[in-house]
Amino acid sequence: MGVLIMEMEKINKNINDMQQRQEQIRKITQKKEQEQNKKQYEKDLLIACEEDLKNSMDRVFQKSLEENGYNQTTLDVILMQYYNVNTRNAYISEFGKTTEERNHLEKIYDKRLKETYNKWKNHIKYCQIKNFSKEQNKQSKLDKIININNSVLKILKWALIIIFIPIFILFKFLYDCSKDK
Repeated sequence: MGVLIMEMEKINKNINDMQQRQEQIRKITQKKEQEQNKKQYEKDLLIACEEDLKNSMDRVFQKSLEENGYNQTTLDVILMQYYNVNTRNAYISEFGKTTEERNHLEKIYDKRLKETYNKWKNHIKYCQIKNFSKEQNKQSKLDKIININNSVLKILKWALIIIFIPIFILFKFLYDCSKDK
């Protein structure tokens, strides 16, 4: 019976040890999850700041191009304004509330500016091609109208020739006939 009690105590001790290890594992896992959640939250904040910066730049480009015309000069003027140190610092301060956010925005500022600039540069090219295509269509329609007008004029010219030559010949004949009498 003593052996059985000793075995039961051993089993109880093992069960307690296992429960303690499981509790330690649960605490470690919970702590790790909290750290991961915190890291993900911080990462999400940085992404949100970056998106706010990019969206603001995009709105400024769009508004300026709409007001001043979709051309390369306007686009370049806007770009140069963003390279102004005061403008850059104002944007970074506006969208980065913490030091970490400001440092992140400082790192990606030029990249986001370049992406936005290229987006609108390509849009301007698209607009120019679209306008060129419209002008080509207008010119094509104008050429068709001119060709139709030229065809009508040729037809009228030949119609007048065909009509007036017999009339002229008839009057000439009548004139000649009246002279002979």
